[in-house]
Formats: sequence, structure tokens, C-alpha cells
Amino acid sequence: IFAEERQPERPTKPEGLQVTGGFGFILLEWVMPKYYGHSLAEIWRGTEDNLSDAVLVATTPGQVYSDPVDPGWKGFYWIRFVNSAGVPGPYNSPDGTPAETQIDVQAVIDQIHDEAAKSPIVEELKKEISDSEKATNEHIEKISEDGGKAFQAMWAQKASAAGITAGIGIVAGKDAAGNP
Repeated sequence: IFAEERQPERPTKPEGLQVTGGFGFILLEWVMPKYYGHSLAEIWRGTEDNLSDAVLVATTPGQVYSDPVDPGWKGFYWIRFVNSAGVPGPYNSPDGTPAETQIDVQAVIDQIHDEAAKSPIVEELKKEISDSEKATNEHIEKISEDGGKAFQAMWAQKASAAGITAGIGIVAGKDAAGNP
């Protein structure tokens, strides 16, 4: 004679639903049920806190689900368990669990860049850099001019006697880049 087969129990109400928003997903976690005959959890999602408008987005036998959504998305979640006979249990709550993802990282970077570009401090720094660049270029031109004169004086000699002037000079010329 055969042992009587045990029937699956009615699913319990899910407990401990927690949602965490990332940049392009919502992570859902809950306490694993302990009733006999558990099969899966249904994950329902809606943009409004209204269970009747929510849609079934996934099922999973586990106690964790990652729902891919857009950055900056806001909405609500509900879960319920289903036993091995296909009988669904109650939802975790009639009220949705609110969730939202973070805004896109590039959008944050762009916003910071735009705000920084408009800052009076940045404008002042740009002016100081421009003024410093102009002064530096003027100093470089002066050093180049003075250095050229010193270079010529160092490599050229003149001698005069009885109204006759003679001179010797070493001239290397300039290379292809214009350097002496």
C-alpha cells in the first residue's frame, strides 16, 4: 500500500520585502517562505501605487530579483508566492513598496560640468590664467631677444687699427626649426 501524497500548503503572505535602487535596476529581496510546496515568487511592478494597474514582470524560485529599469525610474512593487499546485497566495501588501533608480552617472557629470562652468570662481580663474599666459609669453619674447644679442656678442669680435675695422665671427645659422 502507498503512502498518501502530501498536498502543497496555501502560500503565506511574503514578508520583509526590501528594494534598493541602482543606476539601471531595482534589487528586490524578501524572506524565503517556509510553507510546504513553495514553487515561486511573482514580482509585480507599477508606476503608480495601485495594485490593479500593476503588471507581472517576473517570477523566480529564489528570494532575490534584479529588475532592469531605466536610470531615474520611479515606481512600486508587490510580490506574492505561488505553490506547486499553481495556487497564488496574498500579496505582501495592498500598498506598493516604493522604489527608484539613481539618475544616470553621465547626467550627473554633465550637470556638475555645466554648473562649474557658470561659476564666478571659474571665470576669475580663467582670467588669471589668461593674464599669466600673456605675461609668460612676454617674458619668453624678452629672454629670446636678449639671449640672441648675448649670443651674437659672445661669438663675434671686432678689431680696429688706423681706421681699418676687421672682424671674425662664428655663425652657425639656424636649424630647420628656426633655432640658432
